[in-house]
Parts: sequence; C-alpha cells; structure tokens
Amino acid sequence: MSGDSETRGRLNSPVIYLAGAGTGKTHQLVEDFYAALVECDFDPTRLLALTFTENAASEMRERIRRKLLMERGSVALPLAQELVIGTIHSFCRAELSRHALLAALSPQFTVLDESESQALMRRTLLAILINRFNSESRRAESTLVREAGFNSYFRSSEYGVSLEDEILRLYRQLRAQGVTDFEELVLDVADCHWRDAREELVLAAHNVLAVSPEEMGGKSAGKLAGFQAMLRQHLPELESLRADRSGFYRLSELASSINLRGSEAYRSLLAPLKNEIVPLCQRQILQRCMPAVRDELLGILVALDHDLEEEKAARNVLDFEDLQLRFLRLLQEHPLIDMLAGPDAQYLVGDPKQAIYAFRHADPRGIVRKREAFSSQGGIVRELQANYRSRPEILRFVNEFFRRLEGNEGGVPMGFSYEEVHAATSFASKEDPSVELVCLPAGKNCELGAEERRQAEARWVAGYLREVVERGLIRRTREGESGTLGYGDFAVLMRRNRSIPVFEEALASAGVPFVSEASSGFLQTPEIAAMSDLLQLLLTPKVDVLTAQVLRSDIVGISSTALFELGCARVSNDDEREPLFAVLKRCESVLSQETDIQAAREFRSWFSRLRDRLPFLSAAEVVQEVISASRLREKLVAHGVGGSWRLRAYHERSQGKRTHHWCGHTRGSELPVACWASCVRR
Repeated sequence: MSGDSETRGRLNSPVIYLAGAGTGKTHQLVEDFYAALVECDFDPTRLLALTFTENAASEMRERIRRKLLMERGSVALPLAQELVIGTIHSFCRAELSRHALLAALSPQFTVLDESESQALMRRTLLAILINRFNSESRRAESTLVREAGFNSYFRSSEYGVSLEDEILRLYRQLRAQGVTDFEELVLDVADCHWRDAREELVLAAHNVLAVSPEEMGGKSAGKLAGFQAMLRQHLPELESLRADRSGFYRLSELASSINLRGSEAYRSLLAPLKNEIVPLCQRQILQRCMPAVRDELLGILVALDHDLEEEKAARNVLDFEDLQLRFLRLLQEHPLIDMLAGPDAQYLVGDPKQAIYAFRHADPRGIVRKREAFSSQGGIVRELQANYRSRPEILRFVNEFFRRLEGNEGGVPMGFSYEEVHAATSFASKEDPSVELVCLPAGKNCELGAEERRQAEARWVAGYLREVVERGLIRRTREGESGTLGYGDFAVLMRRNRSIPVFEEALASAGVPFVSEASSGFLQTPEIAAMSDLLQLLLTPKVDVLTAQVLRSDIVGISSTALFELGCARVSNDDEREPLFAVLKRCESVLSQETDIQAAREFRSWFSRLRDRLPFLSAAEVVQEVISASRLREKLVAHGVGGSWRLRAYHERSQGKRTHHWCGHTRGSELPVACWASCVRR
C-alpha cells in the first residue's frame, strides 16, 4: 500500500489520540491535517476542527496555516483561508446564525455573557419563588421548604447557601448534561461523600476551639467564648454524626447560630466553618428528602426553564448552554451536515488526565468510553506517552501522584487506568529542584488554625517568588531562547477564591507584582452584583426582585425577617400589588427591629434624593454617587477609568470610612486598597 493510500485509509477511519500534556498532540494533529488536505486531497470545506478555548483554537489555526504556507507557498492560501477552526461555541453560534429560521431564531440574536446569564436565571427564579412562597401559609404547605429546611428565598447571604442557590446549581448542572425537556426529567440526587467532609469539619471545629477568645478583643471575645461553649457541647455529636437527615438538621442549626458580625480576626476564624457546614448540610438534607420533595422541586425547575425560555425569546438572546443545545436540536431535526451523521470521519484528541473542565461537569471517563467505541468500530487508537516538555523529575512526581491516587482505596475512582509518561528529551543538569513539596502542619494537635496555615503558605510562596527572581535564574524556552526569570513567568493556582485575598496581601507585602483572576468572574462578586442591582433599581424602582436584592445586600443590610415583613405589608388593589419599594415609605410602622428601621429609612432618603437628581447627572456621576454613599462592608469599589490619580483620590476619600485589610497592585498603582474595580457604562 502506498503512503498516500495508507494515510487516506487511516484518516477515513475513526481516529483517537490519547495524549498527555507535552506529548506532541498538536504537532500530530497539524501533520494529519496537512496530510488530509495535500496528500489525500480532502475538501477543506468538509473539514472541521473544534476545541474548547479560543487560545487553543488560535494556536491550532496558526500552526496549520503556517505548515501549509511553509510547505506549499502561496498556492496554499486558498486552502488556508477556507479552513474552519474554532471553539465549539463559536461554531455553534455561526451555524445557528446561518440557519436562524430553521432554528426558530432571529438572525440578529445575541449571546449573554456568563454574568448576565447568571443574573437572568436568578431574577427569574426569585420571581417564581416569591410567587410560590409569598405568605407564611404557603411556606408551611411547601414540602420543599419544610423537609429541606431552606429558610431564605430572596438573595443568599454572604455566608451560606439558600434555596435559590441550590435550585440554580441543579438547573445549571442538568443543562450542562444536555437536559432540554424538564417535563420528562426523572429527578434524583447522587450520593455525596460524607465521611471525608465530616473529617474536614471536625478539623475546622478543633481549629476554632484552639483559639483563645482574648485574642479577638472587644465584643468579639465574648461572642467567640459563647460559640466555643456551644461547639464543645455539640462536638461529640459532630464527631459521631450519623449520615441521616436529623443529624444534618442539628448540624445546620449549629452553623446557622454563627454570627459573623465582629472583628476581622473573628470572621476569618468562623467564616470557613460556616461556609463548609451550611452548603454541605443543605445538600445532604436535599439528597435524603428527595423522595418527598421531588415533585415540587421538579415543578420549580420546569417553571424556571419555561420562564427563562420566554424571557430569552422576548429579548432575542441565548446563553452559552443554548448554543450547544440549540445546535444539537437543529442537527437532529434538519440533517444539515452529513459529515456529522456517522463516526467514520471523527478525529479526537484528548487525555483523561487533563479533565480540567470539572466545573462544567466534565468526566474523564467520557474520552475512555470514546476509545472503547472507536475500538469496537475498527477505528485507530493511538496513545502518546513520550513527553517533550517536562524534565524527568517532574514526570516522576506526576507519575507517583497518580499512582498513589489510583491505589488509594478510600479515594474516588478515576474512571480510567493511568499510563505513565516518560521524558522524550534530554535536559542539562541543574542544581535547583524541579519539584518542591512544602508541607504545613495540620491535625488536631496543630497549633496553627486554618487561616494561619493559609497565611503561612502565602508568605512562603511570596518569599520564594521574590528569592527566585532576585537570584536571576536563567530560563530557556523550547525554541532555544533564554532569559532571566521574571514574575510574569509564574502562576499561583488555588482551589478556592476565598484564599486569593490572603495571597494578595502576602505578595503585596513582599513587593511582588501580581494580577488576580478569580474563576467565578469579577462581575459575579457580591459587591459588584449588589452595585449592579442598585443601578438597575434607580431606573426601575417598581421591580420587587431588584428591591429585595438591594435591601438584603451589604449596601442596605436589612435582615431577612425585615424583608419578609415588608413583603407581607404590601397592599393589593385591582389585582395589582403595591411595589415593595413603596412599602419603605412606612417602614417605621411595618418593621419590628430598630436596626432595620434605621437602615431602611437612611436608604429610602438617600435613594429618593438621587432619583430626583438622576435626569441631571451623567452616567459616571451616578456611579460615583453610588460608590461614595454605599456601605460595602470592609471593601471599597472604585471607578478606575481615570487612571492612578483617580484611584488615589478614592483612596484618600475612603480614609476613616472604610477598613482596609489587604493590599494589591492594580494597573501599576501601588496604593493600598481593599478592592479596586472598574465600573463600565453598559
């Protein structure tokens, strides 16, 4: 068989490459792409290359075009220009725009970004929940509220998970798994691993008990002593807690009793414990009461999906999940692309060890199932285990880590058999280690609390980075270029966003410049979400959902009891209910707590004055008015469009009004701030 015939036969079969990081999978893909176009004369309009991220798509596009132009010259320009290489979402969006009428869409539809999509889901769900649970009698009749023990249905507090958070999490997970018809859904909740979580909670409880109340100072000392006494009483029960619903009710009540209003040290100590207990208990309770609440929960999901679809259709928008689901439906109803009809032309490259999209509910077993399917169809399965990027000692560390993970009887099964990778390139010897494992003390007998361990870790990382850069170590790239290591050559990764401020403080104290990128997105932080809600409320004060969210946010900070009292005080006339904001005018006679009355009265007065001036203010002036008057607890949101001088002005204005507890560098500015933000006019 000739080389061309062999290549054509291979590329006409299902092909799958299992290739780890640095094993040359992109190089192999480029070579096969070139062979398909040049050696086998494949039609470039019938070749489609898709990946997950825009960076990966850009690299793949550039390398394939470069190969074509280097080998074929200007003759390859038409081929290079006809190639379709992009992300899954960009391809789906382009095809939906092209076939908009068949997809029952307007050709001018737009796609919501992640923050806009989340906000729309939350507003829609809140409207559904408020309609269902707008009275004490309806709440009492609800099996979901009664059995699952969820008490908040407006906006989740800063600490903890509310009913709407759990429903939104479940809804997003189901859509990510391809569910489109919620009325036909059979709802269940997978078993959660309680044993490991319990050990973490017990350790967190011992950390709290190890702290002397005198370290807190002021009123926080008495509050901590009181909670510690209650925690000691419940500790035996926590350590021997059975995995039943009653036990989680008691544990949830214990966590709900944690009052986080106090000093920074007090909150830093207790917030992790409450952050862990509340979501864990509510998910465990929901799992155990699922048979009783399944129908009601499914009804809410059906209503949420229906109302969201109506709202998006009215606004002519889609979200990212819609792009894939709508395109899949388009293919099922209208076979537009016959190359996707069968498996013969599929060419997959993946690695179960790199299932980095777990937050999108990715499963490494998916690529394993594809390998088995391709093998049964007579396809070609190739595994690339030779690593051209990493030093042998790094690969030995990775191999040992996965081997131990795979052999851990108490761990979660990986879903695949690990194949070791080995170095395919020789490296010059060096004195410095390629892998350093730093271990901090932990356990019941450890003198350091969880927050102190995190701070110690952050200080070590900051010191290490500064030491390495100041030593002027030489780095060499794969292209043979060399240069001294700089701060931009390092990345600090962590599992949870709440660790980021600790590392930012340590890096700033050590004089290490940095840029923070939280995975949840800047626009989804509570401060920015509250500010966005307030700006929208200025334009539409009759929207009860916005009013409720602003009142419960840190900007106003009334209690959930006060919000419920305001909701019950609304008057109905001719099938129209009084807006929630209007009830604020008589908050003195409606609310029972003096602190809530004062907060509501101050907000009502300031908001009314700003509404009266609204026609005479520019967008920037409105934002500045909101920022200067907002009471975001221990955080400052600043309008950074004007450069460092504007940042300095906001910093000086904030002196004596805000508590600054960490520092950061932003856009070259070295001002100590709590949270710099750019408020962009939409």
